[in-house]
Amino acid sequence: MFRNIEFQEIVYTIKERWQFGKPRQKRCLLKGVSGVFPQGQLTGIMGPSGAGKSSLLNAISGF
Repeated sequence: MFRNIEFQEIVYTIKERWQFGKPRQKRCLLKGVSGVFPQGQLTGIMGPSGAGKSSLLNAISGF
């Protein structure tokens, strides 16, 4: 049995790379993202480079 995949208010944060003389800081990549993938439908995620498509899929999948 298939079900809709729903997500609400996703926040995805990473630690930035260390830079000389600066401590690592957190960087928010996604904030407050919500959506639904309806059952039985093909859904595409589109956007320009750096828009957060892979980050969204990583957050949804728990990667």
